[in-house]
Amino acid sequence: MQMIDNFIFNHRENTVNAVLRVSWFNGEEKSRIVAFDYKGMRVNVDIPEDKSYITVAQNECRIIDKLGDEYKTFCLYRTFLKTIQKNHIVINGEIYNYYENNIDTSHLMLVTMEDGTVFDGNFSNDVFNPVRKNKRKSLENLQYSVKRYYKEKGIKPDKTLLNKELTREYKEKHDWIVERLYKVEK
Repeated sequence: MQMIDNFIFNHRENTVNAVLRVSWFNGEEKSRIVAFDYKGMRVNVDIPEDKSYITVAQNECRIIDKLGDEYKTFCLYRTFLKTIQKNHIVINGEIYNYYENNIDTSHLMLVTMEDGTVFDGNFSNDVFNPVRKNKRKSLENLQYSVKRYYKEKGIKPDKTLLNKELTREYKEKHDWIVERLYKVEK
């Protein structure tokens, strides 16, 4: 189910017409997106849970004001980072792969830590656990477990799981964004 709401906001003497799209699945909010055109740029951005749609929209306008045409590159890099964060395990800017074995409709995902501890994407060993049938939920559980373990013990995933190429590309795009965001805040 989706709700679409039109709204108007002001940014530096400009009146901007925008659209807020909120999507639900099984009664749970899945996404909040704000979309509008500003200075010839199409903005279509996710709204974090802790931010208001007006704040996000105005911030995007500030970024466009500062970056101009570089905003397009900014959006591509931001999308790349979010995709990596969603589909891999990211610890301190390092990207780790995980072992995955899809058996029928079940998803087995494993990560071995440097100390030999093994995590999977499930909170239950039941092969018929509904989480195993949901690849996204299994990966979210695996990411949570690995990150929590790192936070509590300071132990990273095994070095053999480090994806050096993705880590390099992630760092380059992350650093580019940080440099531009700092430039925007000045």
